[in-house]
Amino acid sequence: MMGGYLVYLNGKLIGDIGDNELFLKRTPTSDTLLADSELRYPYEGSKTLMHVFDRFEETALVLELLDGMYAELPEKKPAKARRER
Repeated sequence: MMGGYLVYLNGKLIGDIGDNELFLKRTPTSDTLLADSELRYPYEGSKTLMHVFDRFEETALVLELLDGMYAELPEKKPAKARRER
């Protein structure tokens, strides 16, 4: 069961934080730019995500990563309308 925090970028889910570690979803951009990152399960029953560490000083890399991931991830699905009784 998840016990951390979800990370969103302009309304799109890009990853999560658990046990003081950042995990990002896999996209073509993240696979390319973070090729040396370890794939892990952030919590039992999850999909594998990219474990990210100590790369945040590389500003150009982070900006390219977030721009690419945002373009590749799907839009948030609209909430279903509630039915009147």
